[in-house]
Amino acid sequence: MQVTVDLGAAFSGTIEPIKPGRYVASVREVRQSNTQEGATKLGVCLRVEHGDFAGRLLWTNIVLAPTALPRLRAFLRAIGEQAEGTVTLDTLKWVGRKLTVKVGVELVGDKKRNVIYKFLPTAAVRAQASPKSQAAEEQPRSRLPTATQNTEGPTAATQDAADTQ
Repeated sequence: MQVTVDLGAAFSGTIEPIKPGRYVASVREVRQSNTQEGATKLGVCLRVEHGDFAGRLLWTNIVLAPTALPRLRAFLRAIGEQAEGTVTLDTLKWVGRKLTVKVGVELVGDKKRNVIYKFLPTAAVRAQASPKSQAAEEQPRSRLPTATQNTEGPTAATQDAADTQ
């Protein structure tokens, strides 16, 4: 096989990290490897779905060691997978799943890079996990006066506070 490639066109700059914030992302790839201590490590590649950084890739590691399992549990909940008890991980099923990630920027040496601080479910995953709470959210809420609205007389809360003095 012969392939001609113009290496003069290769990107030689740096890629700036995306701004800190919350982003909807989808799982693009999961790779399995081991830590230096021998624990299984899952390298997860995520793709930002919307906004100014749509299409950008983020990477994070999830280590399958007892002290790191809360991170795995948060990730599983965020993608709508079972996250309690004993679970069998089928990482191929994760590809394409969406979640919300809280992203920050950290300095490593003299370079900035993104770090994922938190995994959160998207609205669709939350609704699927809890149809009861979704129905409750659809119920009309009563309009109570806010602190900026003019009300006549003390509210029950301020009257209770006054009575205890």
